Amino acid sequence: MSQSQDRVGQNYRVLDSEQSDKMYRVKEMGQELLDFIDTLGVSPETERAKSRVEEAVMWSVKHITN
Repeated sequence: MSQSQDRVGQNYRVLDSEQSDKMYRVKEMGQELLDFIDTLGVSPETERAKSRVEEAVMWSVKHITN
């Protein structure tokens, strides 16, 4: 199966140390922001903000791992 046919991410490629470090840092920073947003209280706005942070982390990791 070619990489272009693996649309659901069944196959992983090995990341080099720089890519791995970047992926870890993106996730770490995303978690830090999520933790901070939690201190602001609960509202529709903070829930939406947390969803957007999660999405930003996901897309950033996807970029790094492609």
